[in-house]
Amino acid sequence: MLKFLRGFGYAFRGIGVCLSSERNMRVHLVAAVCVLLFGSRFSFTAAEWALLWVCIGLVMALEAVNTAFERLCDKVCKQKDPVIKQVKDIAAGGVLLAALGAVGVGVCLFWRPAVWQTLWQEACQQPWMFFGLALGAAVAIWFITGWPWAKRRKGPEKRG
Repeated sequence: MLKFLRGFGYAFRGIGVCLSSERNMRVHLVAAVCVLLFGSRFSFTAAEWALLWVCIGLVMALEAVNTAFERLCDKVCKQKDPVIKQVKDIAAGGVLLAALGAVGVGVCLFWRPAVWQTLWQEACQQPWMFFGLALGAAVAIWFITGWPWAKRRKGPEKRG
């Protein structure tokens, strides 16, 4: 049983490595949080929620697999190789296809102009919502691009 539970630890560590080292994984996570937050304002059926969760899981899982492929390819072949490039491009293409499919699902589920009009009216009546959205956007940008993920230099940068 301990060995089984240890496997979960390895998996969570892999997710953490992916989040800390891959900007695209952080982009997918921010998009997922936004989808789930906005989704809470829609009257989705259980099947629609399930579809959203499957799309989120698929895109993030493929991003993790793509990262694993890239790292393995870089470890196996240090020099440029056209086949390795194709493998990496194909893996990235798989992530892109899944993300485009998820966007399509999102458009189908979220294309409800009446709900968006209601949300806009609520936001206009409660200005703090704009502040919350702006703060949320700033935090999302910081999470994706800034500390603690930014690479730190260990000394003066050498210029060649």
